[in-house]
Amino acid sequence: MHPIRRSPLSAAQAPRLAASCLLLGLAACGDGTTDVPDARSSDVDAFVAPGTDAFVLEGVDAGLPTVDAFVVGADAPSSMAGDPSTLGPYTVTESTAMVMADRRTTPVTAYVPMLPSGTTAPLVLFLPGFQLDTSQYAGTLRHLASHGFVVVGANPAGSLFSVNHVNMAADGRAVIGWATSMAPFASSVDATRIGVAGHSLGGKLSTLITMDDDRIDALYAIDPVDGDPSPLGGGSPDRPDLVPSRGREITVPAGFLGETTNGMAGGGFGSMACAPSEQNFTQFYAAAAAAPWAAQWDVTGADHMDFLDDPDCGFTCSVCPDGPADDGAVLRTNRTLLTAFFRRHLASDASMDATLTGASVPTGVTTMHRP
Repeated sequence: MHPIRRSPLSAAQAPRLAASCLLLGLAACGDGTTDVPDARSSDVDAFVAPGTDAFVLEGVDAGLPTVDAFVVGADAPSSMAGDPSTLGPYTVTESTAMVMADRRTTPVTAYVPMLPSGTTAPLVLFLPGFQLDTSQYAGTLRHLASHGFVVVGANPAGSLFSVNHVNMAADGRAVIGWATSMAPFASSVDATRIGVAGHSLGGKLSTLITMDDDRIDALYAIDPVDGDPSPLGGGSPDRPDLVPSRGREITVPAGFLGETTNGMAGGGFGSMACAPSEQNFTQFYAAAAAAPWAAQWDVTGADHMDFLDDPDCGFTCSVCPDGPADDGAVLRTNRTLLTAFFRRHLASDASMDATLTGASVPTGVTTMHRP
């Protein structure tokens, strides 16, 4: 493994108690702030990297945390480049920052491959599950970046009693705008090749972004959960159901990976299912009938939290019952399919077809696909 010098997180973790109380169905909650005049706007008001000269648009106050950066080890051997299950050939730098838009602030962590001079890479935005942080997926995001993708993990604000999925998706779109224009690494981004990915609520938000933003070229959702089983009740325009009603708005290649272990009620508190069968990845795949390419990967024996770097992350992770599959094997499966998907659909690497839908699909995965 590469040696890693870690930098501090850019924002405090969300309260664990709130997470455990509503990991009832991780997609349930988002951000309920109501100060966004136009939830679809992706205009970025400011990006500030204190310690340097701040770039702030008129009317915005500066004063955000410093941007910490570190490098992930030496280059991986070039022989790894063809295998999506192993680290790719690129050294990855990592940095944190804050993106401001519509009076909301989103902490981000960027994983940027060190590319040959004058070249650019596709961008992938990643969104975490409810009350989880992108740091809990850092190994997966570094893995993808090492294959030649600029990966930005974003943490839109959200809490148990402040739920607004529409605003959170708008935050994600604002991060894309920042990454392709004002970010320190923007010159390394190919703004014509943009993908989105996310886990649980992040998978739903990634789907919503794809539906509303024509910049998106590919969607990968990890055990996404639709609906709104929150304490505030369902049916709100701020927490809309996406499938099947809006499924045909997915018009780019789309992959949906998930599990069925946590499809029934019976979480850590006898709560609702973490990934209810009627709102899970199979429903997203079925609804994406207009996508030019779509796949569904069912990971046998996995559970909802196996897609984190550490599925034994403490009290939060314990709310979803553990599945019988080997946690490490599930994590490797997700990293392999995530990397193969974006290499195929953002980098036109046809050799990835065997891994995605052919003879080299990872062991323990049942696949459906169109075409």
